[in-house]
Parts: sequence; C-alpha cells; structure tokens
Amino acid sequence: MLQPLAKAVLEGEPCSQDKLAQAAAKRAKELQAHKRIAPPTEALRFFCGVLRLIFIQSGSPALNDCLDGSWHQCRRFAMEVFTIAGIDHADFEAHPERLTEYLGTDVSFG
Repeated sequence: MLQPLAKAVLEGEPCSQDKLAQAAAKRAKELQAHKRIAPPTEALRFFCGVLRLIFIQSGSPALNDCLDGSWHQCRRFAMEVFTIAGIDHADFEAHPERLTEYLGTDVSFG
C-alpha cells in the first residue's frame, strides 16, 4: 500500500508526500492496534501447551484436559523438562501462575 506512494514521492508527483504521510499514519495506527509479540515467548508458550498435552496423555487416566487440581503436578513436570533441556525457568519459579497460563496455551489445530 505504501510502496506506490513512496515511488510517487521519488518521482516528484504533486501531493505525493502528503498522501504518503497520511497513508503511513493510517498504517501506523493499524499496527498499534495489534498486540506486540516476541517470537521466543510465543515459541515457549506453544512448547508449554504441548507439554501440557504430553502430561495429560502420559499421566493418570483420571486427568482431564481441564486438569482441575493437577496444575501443580503439570507445572512440576514442565519445570523438570525445562531443567533437563537447559531452559531458563527462574521466572516461572518466581511466578508459577505465569507458567500455568503458558501451560494452558491452546495448541489445537483447526
């Protein structure tokens, strides 16, 4: 959307600078409406969601997808995996509720 306007500015077309500035401001506003993400954080969230599924599938048949009172065990499982994998998990030790949130990540497809 901005590229043709930028080319017009380079070619010296009348009013092209104003049009480009307006379009850039509009696009900046659109982008500000999106939540910022950090790819490493999102990868960790996805990994935690997969860990929850592994925990549920390999655990007791009494476990269900909601986990109910089993979040503590699921967090302990995840922390052990992090330790073995060499993943820094100090933040999760200080804030276990954050790990619970990450473990609750929906990793379903479709």
